[in-house]
Amino acid sequence: MRGFRLCLRGLCSIIAFDATGKKLGTYQKVLQPGEHFAGNAGPLLNINFSGSVQILATSPVVAVLLNAEAYPVFSSLPPADLPSGTPLAGAID
Repeated sequence: MRGFRLCLRGLCSIIAFDATGKKLGTYQKVLQPGEHFAGNAGPLLNINFSGSVQILATSPVVAVLLNAEAYPVFSSLPPADLPSGTPLAGAID
């Protein structure tokens, strides 16, 4: 996962789920206006997993997700914005 940018101060949460929808871990970071953040989901959450991530924020956020499974080749993943009403895996605490 690469890059978050907020116009307002806000809390970003990254939640990892395994393939069955079980919640594996959460990473949270407060970002100040104009601050950027980049990191890889596994090391941020201190886990090695295959599944999905959910990104929540208390202020508007733009997330760019990259797939780097075949290093040095990487590609962008589909937009991280889902229509409202899209069912999500796992329960949010």
